[in-house]
Amino acid sequence: MFCNKPIRKKILKPFIFIDRKNYKKESKNLINVSYDIENSSFTGVIRYNSKTPSQVISNNIDVSIDLSKYNTFEILDFDVKGLESNVNINFNSNTISSDGYVLGPGLALTICSQLVIIHIYSISDVKKKNKGVVVSNFKYNCINNIKSNNTINFRSIVKKIKTSNKSHKYIEVNVECLFNDGDTIVELTYFFEPFS
Repeated sequence: MFCNKPIRKKILKPFIFIDRKNYKKESKNLINVSYDIENSSFTGVIRYNSKTPSQVISNNIDVSIDLSKYNTFEILDFDVKGLESNVNINFNSNTISSDGYVLGPGLALTICSQLVIIHIYSISDVKKKNKGVVVSNFKYNCINNIKSNNTINFRSIVKKIKTSNKSHKYIEVNVECLFNDGDTIVELTYFFEPFS
């Protein structure tokens, strides 16, 4: 998943397509579907795994009406060494795959945002949080599903820090986040108000 700019419209018209060349190469049970939402504001590829009816029934999961209780995480320990942080967390996710709940892009973005903000402020001299933090250019790549409920490791690596220009209106921070040593990789750009 790539997020290049926010979408504020209430009605969306996603463009969805199957690459027929890749489709022929894949197993009959695997289909890669690409999508584009609002002129590449969001783009990505989803791999679908087709199941027989009996498999679908056996994997059916009762989902509570209140999904919010499944979207939680708890920080167990947090270690910062300069531009890299290492964190152990427990998480519960409401994103369902064919084999149960997994860490999805929504919760991954939430975890990254909270932990990266802590990381950035811990390596600065600021004693209190500024008002504005904006996320841009969100890229989510799931290589292996991380199942919920689970304890996993998280690592954030600050790749670049720069001020906007001579006016120093904001600080741009590029970060790579890895869940379970790369089972899921998230890349983000944060814009912070100047630290003062």
